Amino acid sequence: MKHAKRLFHFLSGSLFAIFLAATAQAAQPIPKDKLAAMLTGKTADGMHHRKGFAYKIYFAPDGKLLRVKENGDQSGGEWKIKDNGRHCVQFDHMYAFKCFYFRDGGDGSITKFKVKDNGDTILLTTLKNFKDGNHTGAK
Repeated sequence: MKHAKRLFHFLSGSLFAIFLAATAQAAQPIPKDKLAAMLTGKTADGMHHRKGFAYKIYFAPDGKLLRVKENGDQSGGEWKIKDNGRHCVQFDHMYAFKCFYFRDGGDGSITKFKVKDNGDTILLTTLKNFKDGNHTGAK
């Protein structure tokens, strides 16, 4: 019985350590080069979690972007990735770039998040179903 108890505690502790390591790994921002390869010249299906709308977004190789919301509204703009891996967008209606990190969603998706002053993160958007070329439906 004593041996079984020790084994249980060992396995519980080991699984918890693996969980913590996996969680920490998943929370890491995607590096600049990997993120650029995932986005450049591709269209993704997006979901804006805070504002509650779905969209398609195309990241052109020349730094231009095109977003088409599910209701048909279109927005153009620009995008770039800073050396620290922060993904920045400036839609035509914005006065400046807004920059955030992406992390791997673990299921082929990536999630954009904001880091608050206390270190907590806020999920902003999810991108998935990446396809080469512009598949937004806009001309």
